[in-house]
Amino acid sequence: MRNVGVRTNPGDIANQQDIARWSFGTGNPSDAAGAQGDYYVGSDNKLWSKGASTWTYTGVQYGSSGAVPEKTVPVDADILSLGDSANGLQMRKLTWANIKNAILSWLVARDINWAGKHVFAQNTYVEGETGVEVDLGVRAYGRAPVLHGYLANGTKAAPLPTTNNQLVLGVGGRSWTGTNWSEHSTAAIHFITQEDHSDTAQGTNVSIVCTPLGAAYSARVKTAEFNGDGDVINSRGVTARKVNAGERGRGIEIYREGNTAEFSMVSTFAVPYSSLFRGYAAGGSLSGGYTATSTGQGTGYALCGHDGTSFVGAKAIIGLHAADNWTAASTPTRIELQTTTTGSTTRTLRFVIDQSGDALATTGLLGYAAGAGSVVTQPTSKTTTVTINKQNGTIVTHTAALAGGAQVVFKVANSYVGAADHVILSLTNGNSVDATQYDCRVIIDLTPGAFYVILRNVSGVSLSQAVRINYAVFKGSSS
Repeated sequence: MRNVGVRTNPGDIANQQDIARWSFGTGNPSDAAGAQGDYYVGSDNKLWSKGASTWTYTGVQYGSSGAVPEKTVPVDADILSLGDSANGLQMRKLTWANIKNAILSWLVARDINWAGKHVFAQNTYVEGETGVEVDLGVRAYGRAPVLHGYLANGTKAAPLPTTNNQLVLGVGGRSWTGTNWSEHSTAAIHFITQEDHSDTAQGTNVSIVCTPLGAAYSARVKTAEFNGDGDVINSRGVTARKVNAGERGRGIEIYREGNTAEFSMVSTFAVPYSSLFRGYAAGGSLSGGYTATSTGQGTGYALCGHDGTSFVGAKAIIGLHAADNWTAASTPTRIELQTTTTGSTTRTLRFVIDQSGDALATTGLLGYAAGAGSVVTQPTSKTTTVTINKQNGTIVTHTAALAGGAQVVFKVANSYVGAADHVILSLTNGNSVDATQYDCRVIIDLTPGAFYVILRNVSGVSLSQAVRINYAVFKGSSS
């Protein structure tokens, strides 16, 4: 039977195959009539075929297409008919289930098989002018939908293992440039293998790639890399820890080439801190439960560097430590400062603020650094006011004579001094001056900005010398 289709005149069918094998009537055919392979069309336009002994309705009904009832939702058992090209175009029945399976087989043969799921051909896209949303999931009950990317080397018939540094799945966005779509994604999420894969080794990273301002997609770089050890590497193109691969799993690394590596926190919260950096220290384990913080545990802020050969560990640290074992009623802490001196590579503890608030220098001296001091020479006489606006320094007196047993008082104007502050004075030998021949004391002015020096000659004879007096100002409080 050749392309019968829907016919408005049953007689047209006779033109498709040997007319002798066709007959027409007003009712259903009689099994006693006809021979195997014959066809019969009744007055209701239904087509029958003769088997070995009985007639079978083929499911085909001829007539005007407008007169045939419509079925909008086919089910697997529904039957269609076709001429079988492999059997001289003889009539064969085709179910809706047959059609679905044939389409699925066609897709499978082209490596686009999501058996039992939605199926899309390669480079399929959905287009729209007012915004398009594509739901790649399914309505799942008891288990969430998952989007997977599958990658094997070799061929479908002979697949080979996925190897190191291969893109397993990418999700990105392409933009319209004014003349065309960008050739590749200008920003994307990449799932990239980190080793040759096997049943026991399947290390994979997640990368975020972005295109810098003023550049084309070809200049895009990896701006963040997440690995299975919990590292997050923020950079422009770096995919592994830059400093020391042995520190893998330490956490976040920010890497910049030719620019400041910066960590910024911004907050509009006012009290007690707008921004706060916290480090938690505890005993026990993440899986087995925590125990109390113990003596010495803490959080540190460190300076590391490069010695010309390789990166080196921390050479200066500000550490916040537990001063003793913690309990629900006692959580003592201390602050430690460690530095490394010139000619050494070993850190040394220099300064501690203990749990009682005491400031303790462990090596070196407490004092003011260069830039905090100055020298002033007194003009005119030993009672003339001098001005020196530094936290510490040296006052060189006038050489006017000072009788044995006599004393003078002069004012030192200093903007750092307050009424509750403390000024320490000390006499120094120098310029042929024997400091043991003098005594000096200090008085703080109740009006901020000055203190007074009392200089007394205790030698018993008149002296005409430029006396050097060192001073240092320390902040005080009256409340």
